Amino acid sequence: MKRKLNKLLLSHAGTAILFLLFCDAIIFYWYAALYMRHRILFPVFLLLAAACAIPAYKLFIFLWRNKWRDKISAAAKRIYSKYGARLFRALEKLGFGNEDRLGGRSSIIFNFRSEKESTKKKKPPKWKNLKNEKQRLGYLYRAVIMKKLKKGEKIYAFETPHNINKRIPTEGAESEIMDMYCKMRYSTLSPDGEDVDRLKRELEA
Repeated sequence: MKRKLNKLLLSHAGTAILFLLFCDAIIFYWYAALYMRHRILFPVFLLLAAACAIPAYKLFIFLWRNKWRDKISAAAKRIYSKYGARLFRALEKLGFGNEDRLGGRSSIIFNFRSEKESTKKKKPPKWKNLKNEKQRLGYLYRAVIMKKLKKGEKIYAFETPHNINKRIPTEGAESEIMDMYCKMRYSTLSPDGEDVDRLKRELEA
């Protein structure tokens, strides 16, 4: 019974019920305000408004947690991924948002597994001190970003590696590093050690 009810509420019927409860609550509150001085009608309309508002609130929370939150979050991510960089470039042309531009010392935070290193706070780890291939790949990715910054490329703190890779042209070892980092960033797999060493040699050549 409970499953059927939840299934019903998660359908369009749940949204319709929420809309009706919300409208009824507003109407009853409006009538309560009209009959504020009436001893009987005022509390009656007030109770009716509360009787609609409370289930409407609970239904809204239920729909938000089980239906709307994921959809809105996914839509926001798509919009951010598609238009975020364009918006900030437009704002920069108007004189806004320059403080978000990364310069010399990048404010990008690189995640070496559990370690988070902000280049504003401390120097990056040395190659010989890195413990695994993912950390070494992150090291190479950072080196590519720093090269681009020194060449005058505009990279913003809000941009993801995928957005940077898509927006800024790269070639050779830099292109391989960017592609590999985007694929391996959240993967449980580890990059091949020989490939990482080769890319480091090519990048430093």
